[in-house]
Amino acid sequence: MRKRAQWIVVTAVAVGAIAAIAAVGVVIANQQHSTREADLRRFDQRAQISAALTQSLFGSLATLSTADLENRFGGTAGQLRGRIHHVMASTKAQATQTVSYVAVLDDQGRLLASGGATPRALGATRLGSDTTMTDVQPTAHGPAIGYIARFPLPDGGQRVLIEGVPVQTLRTWLNAYLAKLPNPDESELRLTDSNGRLLAHTLPPNAQQAAVGGDTVSTSVPVPTTDWRLRLTAPRSLALPSNQWLYWLPWVLLAALGASAVAALLLYRRLVRTASRERRAYAELDENRQQLAALVGVLEEIADCDSLTGLWNRRRFDRELGNQIARCRRLGESAALLILDVDGFKHINDTFGHSRGDEALRAIAHALTARLRETDGAARIGGDEFAVLLVGTAPDDARRLAGELSDELTAISRTEAQGLPVSMSVGVALLDAATADAAAAFDAADRDMYTDKARRQPALREQLPRQRFDADEPAIDFVAAPTPPLEGIIASPWV
Repeated sequence: MRKRAQWIVVTAVAVGAIAAIAAVGVVIANQQHSTREADLRRFDQRAQISAALTQSLFGSLATLSTADLENRFGGTAGQLRGRIHHVMASTKAQATQTVSYVAVLDDQGRLLASGGATPRALGATRLGSDTTMTDVQPTAHGPAIGYIARFPLPDGGQRVLIEGVPVQTLRTWLNAYLAKLPNPDESELRLTDSNGRLLAHTLPPNAQQAAVGGDTVSTSVPVPTTDWRLRLTAPRSLALPSNQWLYWLPWVLLAALGASAVAALLLYRRLVRTASRERRAYAELDENRQQLAALVGVLEEIADCDSLTGLWNRRRFDRELGNQIARCRRLGESAALLILDVDGFKHINDTFGHSRGDEALRAIAHALTARLRETDGAARIGGDEFAVLLVGTAPDDARRLAGELSDELTAISRTEAQGLPVSMSVGVALLDAATADAAAAFDAADRDMYTDKARRQPALREQLPRQRFDADEPAIDFVAAPTPPLEGIIASPWV
């Protein structure tokens, strides 16, 4: 009776152990399957992110707004041919030709005007509402890719601008861009058009042997707003780390030898710890991402802002000035550069201290900002020297505003100086298509400012008979600097 009872107990324990081992095996198998599916989803998502980043490169190529496109390519067919001829002539002047043809179509896909080596099958190009790049098209100068930009017309119609980029040029850009994308699993990236023609191909050196002879996993995803596809291929051991099934074998053997309760407890404990580590890792990753975003914002503000006045600093102003000069040369816009200098500012610091001088600079910056439009910009480029960029301003308006600013800021400076004889000298440089570069603009504005300063010096010497007026400013040599040579006006190949 006792043996029977013992047999029953042993049988029950054995059955329980077998059931527990089977249950653990089922749990492990399900977890392996889920993990592998999750790895496959992450691998596919990484391919989609790479495709989206590739598409974002095309969006960054556009440098003209819808209004600019309408003004530039919204005229008659004759006007279009002249403007397209100008774009192609500017492109040929470059060392490396980045545009093989330019074509303008109506909303029905009919060709209105073109220039360069236009493909014969241009009319058959798919012009979906979201398409930005065409497939490879043969031209007289070799295969090219068409970059598509749409813009509306005042009468409610629409036009389509297509610029052809040589495939070799585009391949060089794309290879360099894809090589910079994050690649933790040493993946091979291949970019093809809808006909399977290769556009770009990157292969990390460490992944070459694995991609050729090893076990790999791959996925193909579409590139948004194009008919292209991006194929991602990586070694299976790197792309799917959960595929290492031997990692689980010792644990399964231990579970088979152990009691069902201990095996279940260990498995439960492992799953809980894994889930907890994942939650902590995700929380730390989110916190690090937020801290990084906040740090980037602070660094951008520090890099571009003057800490005393809140205006742009010299670095930001030089960048904005260079961009405006490029727009003037490319689009024929007009603008103006103003250089403002506080005459006699040293007397404020010497009389009231540097704190009062800082307050005067902040007051000048506040008044300067209040007079400017949202499209204009102001910067502090030196101790008591300011610069203003007036966008879309006629020459007469620029000089009128310079005189008004000189009077207003002189009054503010004298208020802050409590009667000390200070004034504001202003120099004006007009920016147009003939402006060579930022250095030439600064030289012209400086010369004009020093001319204004010289005009004010006699009056200041009468108010300070016992002081050396130029103690804090060097003597001025009004020898006209040679006019810098006019550089060639090169239009951007991307519109």
